[in-house]
Amino acid sequence: MLFPDEMFADLFTDVGRRSVPPMIVAVVLVLQRIEGCSNQEAVDRFAFDARWKCAAGGLDFDYPGFVHTVLVDMRARLAASARPDRIFEVTLEAAKKAGLVGRKRVLDSTPLYDAVATMDTVTLIRSGIRGLLKAVGADLGAELRSLMRRDDDYTAAGKPYPLNLSQPAAAIRPARRPPFNTGHLGLAEPDQ
Repeated sequence: MLFPDEMFADLFTDVGRRSVPPMIVAVVLVLQRIEGCSNQEAVDRFAFDARWKCAAGGLDFDYPGFVHTVLVDMRARLAASARPDRIFEVTLEAAKKAGLVGRKRVLDSTPLYDAVATMDTVTLIRSGIRGLLKAVGADLGAELRSLMRRDDDYTAAGKPYPLNLSQPAAAIRPARRPPFNTGHLGLAEPDQ
């Protein structure tokens, strides 16, 4: 077991019982970071994706889900603890043992703690566009992509890659935005 509940004993009192075992919450936090999804998306995937339940210890598919605030609470408890990086440390050690890591880090723990704060606008919008493109299917997805000005394929989580400054100035100059100001979404203006 990657994250035994005892690893989180200092985060909880001995009185009462945690509603969700900390080892499950830790696995969901790591998967959330890898997949680049929001708190709500992460708990939805845990509730409805057998792969996430398998990663959390081979749980039965009907194992109950939990509310997204459990993730927020766990991050706050970790941040206030004497060992806030414990999930990162265990994940890094497992990656080293598996031969996935040499001298570079595989996972930056900062987003696990930064996710307590609100997502910035760019990340939030990109996450919404990624979700939309996944939900609509290939044909409509291709049509929507043809309306976008960015060369970003929206397959990766997080912020887009920086501009290629070796492009001619005309290629990186922002286009005129429509009056209803959707230019920041990367959508082309409708034909007039």
